Amino acid sequence: MADDPLKKRASILEMAAAQGKTLKPEHMKELQRYREMGVLTGQKGAGAVGVTAEARSAAKAKVAAARGLREQLERVEQLYKSGIGSGRSVTEYLPTPQNKQFDAAVQGMMPLARQAFRVPGSGADTEREAIYLEKILPNRMAFDEANDERLSNLRRMLDDVEREYGGMAGESTEQAQAPKRLVYDPATGEFR
Repeated sequence: MADDPLKKRASILEMAAAQGKTLKPEHMKELQRYREMGVLTGQKGAGAVGVTAEARSAAKAKVAAARGLREQLERVEQLYKSGIGSGRSVTEYLPTPQNKQFDAAVQGMMPLARQAFRVPGSGADTEREAIYLEKILPNRMAFDEANDERLSNLRRMLDDVEREYGGMAGESTEQAQAPKRLVYDPATGEFR
């Protein structure tokens, strides 16, 4: 086995999964391919299909955080479209109640974004990660075009998280590939 790099790589991934370590989605796909190819045949733990309970739990938490962030993103977009993103004016810089409400909604995205985009097992949060998250979130001091792009990027990132981790979380392919879109109803003040 030591001479075959494919078997060695497959064994390392299988061992990590057997120990309950959370594997990245691309590593889970790689391990599944090795299992389907029969690379692990005859090895202890071979043929174990699926994801460990710990990995499934972590994936469910990641998907839940992504969906929570999507809900908050919908709220931020609704506030953005109702005032902040409707053209450049001096009022965007003033501490109006509407501006403070937008700022608070964006700040509510920070812990959800941290949960949704952080790779499990990557160590402690760093200040650099916090700065990165601040830069990907919309803010009223940025140009409208920049905020539009940030909102679009966040939607794409959330789609990727839900698609990649949804399958690990035990969702069907359709559920994982078709993230839930919430629509804000101003009449009731709720998302549906």
